[in-house]
This record gives sequence, structure tokens and C-alpha cells, in this order.
Amino acid sequence: MILRRWRMLKANASRSAAVLLGLDNQRSVITRQVAGNRDVLTYSPFGFSSTLEKYPLPGLTAQILEAAGLYLLGNGKRAYNPVLMRFHSPDAWSPFGMGGINAYAYCEQDPVNWQDLSGNERKKSGTWFPQNKLPTIYEIDAPGKFVPTREEAIQKLKTTPISALPEEIVKPFKRIESLEKTRQIQIETINISKRALEGRISTDSPLREIERPLMEQYIRETEKLQRKTERKIYLAREEFTRKVLRLTKDDWSAIDAKVEELRNNDTFARRLVGLFSGT
Repeated sequence: MILRRWRMLKANASRSAAVLLGLDNQRSVITRQVAGNRDVLTYSPFGFSSTLEKYPLPGLTAQILEAAGLYLLGNGKRAYNPVLMRFHSPDAWSPFGMGGINAYAYCEQDPVNWQDLSGNERKKSGTWFPQNKLPTIYEIDAPGKFVPTREEAIQKLKTTPISALPEEIVKPFKRIESLEKTRQIQIETINISKRALEGRISTDSPLREIERPLMEQYIRETEKLQRKTERKIYLAREEFTRKVLRLTKDDWSAIDAKVEELRNNDTFARRLVGLFSGT
């Protein structure tokens, strides 16, 4: 029997003896005490442990290590191999969802600051320290070239004007806007045509003069066009997401500089207007 409190592992009880477990900030089992005997467990950053193999106990992030040496995350949904440092199957939420760009990567290659309990997406590890505890290898070896996380990219997009973004980002964004307008027109056209088909329009409307078979055919054709437009919107959003997630920290620094430049220009323009109006 395994005892937990607020997802924190407390103890493991078998028929013969109770086992007291000690956890680290990742909730990984690092000590095991039975009847006065205390064992210490160690892990690599990606969860491999040569000391855990002899104990059929929870290990990395309090997950059960199976006999095959795998962690079955998400109640058996995906098998994670701490030796290969990757999943055995791709993530259905990748590459454009919360699973990250690499469908096989564990915690997007940052297991020090993140953990994955569901097999679908990474979450901040621990409950005591809100900030990252250690820099990743990418930040040490390639400062500025590291790609921000999806969450960081979303936060930056929320506060960045479209005029400050590079053209490769603006182009799919404008395409999405244009397609959304087309889709809305198609939806309104279909709704009006259906009302005309049901006789729910004004008596002087020219749509009343269109024969029913012709109107039905028109609706079907417009619905086909709407589905094609929705497909184009989906592909454009994928392109937009893919290009945003490829922006490095250096790219975002350049964008921030552009934002500051736009703010300064706006302030200068306001001063000019103030002088011109005499206010």
C-alpha cells in the first residue's frame, strides 16, 4: 500500500514491514528506511538509477519503475525509458500542442526544472521554488540561441504589437486574419440562404425568386468552400505556431528592441502633435 498526501509520496507498506520514503523536490524517492536500515537512491537527470533496480518501489517523480526498466506515465499511456532518455511512442499532442516540438522528448530535454506525470506535457517540478533551480545545458553552451518554451512564447506574443514582429511571423498572421474574414462571410451567406430556403426572409427579397434545387446546390457548394477555408486556417495556424516556436532568445531580444523603438517613436510623435496644436 502506498500512502500519498497532495500527490506527495509518504510511505510504502507491504505485508512484512512499513517503508519510510524520503523525496526530493522532483518527488523522486531518494531514501528508503526499513526497520532502522536506511538506503540512499541516486538518479541521473533523466531518471536512470542503478541503485533503484533492486527495489520494486516508486522512483523518479514517485512513478513506479516496471521490471522492464520503464516508467508507464499517465496510468500506462506512454512508456518512458530513463536509459534512452526518451519515450517509446510519440506524443499525440506534438508538435503543435502542449507536448512540444519533439514528440519523443521527455520534458522537452529539461528534466531538471520540469517533470511529466501524464505522459502528455511537462509541468514545473516541485512545490517550494517557483524559479528554475539550475540552468540547462542549452543555456550554458549556447546563450541566446536557446528557444523559449511554448508558455514563454505565448506570454511574449500577448504583449508584443504585430508591427514589432518579423515579416515571417506577420505574413501567416495576416493570412489567418484574411481567411477568418472569408470564413465568416461564408457562414453568413449559408445562414441567409437557409433562411431563404425556409421562407424566413422578407417578401421583396430577390432570393425568393431562386428555385429551391438551385438554392440547395448553392448552399452545398458554399459549405464545401467553407470547409476548404477552415482547412486553410488550420494549416496557416500550424505555420504561424511553428515559426513562433522557432524564434530564439536572440530573436525575441531584437523584437523587444523594436517594441521599445516603436514606443519612443510614439512618444516623439505625441510631442510633435502637442507642439503643433499649441497644447
